[in-house]
Amino acid sequence: MKLNQSVQAWVVAITSGLFFFYMVIQWTMFNALSSALMIHFSVSSSAISRLSAVYFYVNIICLFPAGMLLDRFSTYRVVLIAMAVAIVGTVGTLYVDTLAGAEWCRVLVGAAGSFCLVSVVRLVSRWFPARSLALVIGVVVMLAMMGGVVAQTPFTLLTDACGWRAAIYADVVLGLVITALIAMFVRDRPSRPIEGVLCHPASLPFLKAIRLTVTNRQNWFAGLYTSFMNLPVMVFSFWGSFYLIQSWHMSRLASSWIDTCLLLGAIVGSPALGWVSDRLGKRRLPMMVSAVVLGCLTVLLYVAHALSMPALAVIFGAIGFFSSAQVMGYPLIAESNPSDLIATAEGFSSILIMAGGLSQQVFGYLLDHVGSHVVEHHITHYSNVSYHAALLMFPVACVLSWLVAFLAKEGFATNT
Repeated sequence: MKLNQSVQAWVVAITSGLFFFYMVIQWTMFNALSSALMIHFSVSSSAISRLSAVYFYVNIICLFPAGMLLDRFSTYRVVLIAMAVAIVGTVGTLYVDTLAGAEWCRVLVGAAGSFCLVSVVRLVSRWFPARSLALVIGVVVMLAMMGGVVAQTPFTLLTDACGWRAAIYADVVLGLVITALIAMFVRDRPSRPIEGVLCHPASLPFLKAIRLTVTNRQNWFAGLYTSFMNLPVMVFSFWGSFYLIQSWHMSRLASSWIDTCLLLGAIVGSPALGWVSDRLGKRRLPMMVSAVVLGCLTVLLYVAHALSMPALAVIFGAIGFFSSAQVMGYPLIAESNPSDLIATAEGFSSILIMAGGLSQQVFGYLLDHVGSHVVEHHITHYSNVSYHAALLMFPVACVLSWLVAFLAKEGFATNT
């Protein structure tokens, strides 16, 4: 059955967004699996956080090349190859007995993940007019954050009931289903040009593409803003359960529910704030306001011990909601670059964005070196002093977010 072109555009966006959804599961599932993996590999929490961070190290290295490949080759084919590599890396985790072996598997997954968001933005910029980019990308990010929800409570329940291997097997099956859907529905570009859609002339020479991308200050500002605003979600994707269990004395299941509230906030906020930005015809104003509100919310974590669990759930949900203002960075990049450089520019800025994933290591370093901690049954328990020192990262990141948004130029629909 032949679909209406506007309907097909949304089918392409949602189906390609499943790739992003799957990769979010890959870097957030350690929140549910970390305790089991510590016991399996007989390592500390710092070692497991290093295993989680391998994804981001490799991801950062591969992002710029990924963008350049997507500007030069079929996005459809590149996405299918990347999904296959991610699934192979995930399967490999089931058959290794050492932490080093698991890290090599994460190398494959991290390399595949470097294509996920850049490929979606590349496709969306071909199928939708620039005036709708923030909303569409917001919907895609909302879908991706649902991957984080799947990796929290459902993975925790599955791991507790059937073991961590069962959770990995389920993850592999899900990857195969998503690969089949992408093969069926994703197409590189519409059959007919769409009014207001960014045009795509022949690719620029390699060195010129690099020079134009790196020297464009907007790419730096948008990438840094997105990275700083995404910091709470990045950090709590690994450390959220540890923080809530050790500082709040919650059960693993209760902590996974609170972490889920963070992701639910991002799920609602991503399309909502994208829609607000498109309706206002502005990027910078909602970006700056969201940075201020998020900064105030993260400060509440220092006094939240006097609040009830439902109140904490609301705070986490609100943090997730306003951190999703980071979605406005992606259309800002698309609107601030030549149309045949969009994937390359998104790849470059994503290096800055995904560098925020290294904040997991910084958070762990602060926990290890500030305050006190003890090790029981291979799990490190940290004091509230340690957590308060590490949480200081969040308000600092919000101040920096506001600053780079202030310095950026308005980019709304300038590239139509």
